[in-house]
Amino acid sequence: MENIPFFVFAVISIIFLILSIVYTDSKRLDRVFQYIMLISALSAIFTYIAPLQSSDQTKYNTSNVTFHPYTPEPIQNIPWTRLTSDTGWGVKSEFKSVVTPDGSIVVVGGKSGDLSYSKDVWCSHDRGKTWAIMTPNASWSLRVSFSLVSLADNSILLLGGLDVSNNNQTYLNDVWKSSDYGANWEKATNISEWSPRVDTSVLLTPDNYLILIGGYDGENYLNDVWISKDKGTHWSLLTSFAEWSPRSDPVLFNTQDGQYLLIGGFNSNLGINDIWESKNGVNWNRIKDTDSFSYQTVSNHKGSYYQIRAEVYESKDNCLNWKQISGKPEWYPRSSYQCLYLPDNSIIELSGTYAKGKNPIYNEPEHKNDIWKLQL
Repeated sequence: MENIPFFVFAVISIIFLILSIVYTDSKRLDRVFQYIMLISALSAIFTYIAPLQSSDQTKYNTSNVTFHPYTPEPIQNIPWTRLTSDTGWGVKSEFKSVVTPDGSIVVVGGKSGDLSYSKDVWCSHDRGKTWAIMTPNASWSLRVSFSLVSLADNSILLLGGLDVSNNNQTYLNDVWKSSDYGANWEKATNISEWSPRVDTSVLLTPDNYLILIGGYDGENYLNDVWISKDKGTHWSLLTSFAEWSPRSDPVLFNTQDGQYLLIGGFNSNLGINDIWESKNGVNWNRIKDTDSFSYQTVSNHKGSYYQIRAEVYESKDNCLNWKQISGKPEWYPRSSYQCLYLPDNSIIELSGTYAKGKNPIYNEPEHKNDIWKLQL
């Protein structure tokens, strides 16, 4: 059927050929018309006869043609490996952790197996394989829900939190600094310009400024934004009420195009599923309402983001779209774990509470202090 157009054209060409033969000797036709007839005759011969004489039918035979239909990009299913089954710090939950620029990992405070809080600090200089205690009793007051951030010189800042010493529950806004991976601490400021709070988010910018956003002050969830240009000693208010709703535990990143990227958070224990961006911390634009961000989300600081759910997903467009890169790990399910991105392009999972039941919180919890690694 695909030769019908050629056949029709050939028939028409033959008709013109017959006409040219009939009228070739006629004086009523001028020479131009004769040339037209001649070209038509040649066209008929070339169009109709030549394909029929061809013995090569490959052009019209699809039996030997290989088609390449589109197929979705397959899941990479990168495996997790266990670095250690026992970190040495015992049962620990609700702790904070941070990675310094030289790749060291520092774990601070938390709740022990007997539900008591601690002020111990642990450090690993081999990316999670072995751990050493830096101090069993840091100089800052016993607290929970504080924030932790590393500076460019590998020093660490601890900010705010809830004082739980002697059954006292006081919201804090002090800042402490350690220059030796948590072994010794000195107070950078006793009372910051921002109000006492817990569960805030702190980000080190490329120009070595600190951005602090949101949190909870015991009565209200917050949506203010502060900046420090002297490593946390003094703070200036950028905005009291950002466009995004008040929340605690938002995730804050630097993007490759020089913006701040805010993801999710919580308000009254309800997850907030939105994404905002800002060039200056003052004005914010919502770019998407998205999937739940109650999971761990980390960045490689080069434009890729990773979200650790039951599986691991990767985004290369500021968390707008996600691709699964790993299936359910052997350590799943568990809660109260933490994940960090390391400079060797890997993600590690720290501790957590494990249960064989579907709900890792209520079904016979078993506290873990192992370390797992996903090499990207």
